Amino acid sequence: MGIEPGTAAEKLEYAAWLTREAVSELSESLLNDDTLLEGLDLFEQVGRLADAGRVVTAAEVAKRSDRSLGDASLAWKRGSRTGTDLITQVTRVSGPEHAGGCGSAS
Repeated sequence: MGIEPGTAAEKLEYAAWLTREAVSELSESLLNDDTLLEGLDLFEQVGRLADAGRVVTAAEVAKRSDRSLGDASLAWKRGSRTGTDLITQVTRVSGPEHAGGCGSAS
């Protein structure tokens, strides 16, 4: 890819690209047992970091979407009724699936 990402969004796009590349290179016929287990551990580490990022960003969306902010609410500005609605719209994940990880998103 040959670029040095600068912003958080660019870094995440690059990480997603690297992850897609790693997944596409995996083939059970090419992996020995040790490499397979190492890959499992590394993907778990990536997953935990991704989970942490989801929690942090969803919590911030919920905070910025608080109803007390009125028309300054992020949810309101984006045409959603609540933070939960906005999170659901952006992530394409149902409310119950993300509610466990980000606290109250209303």
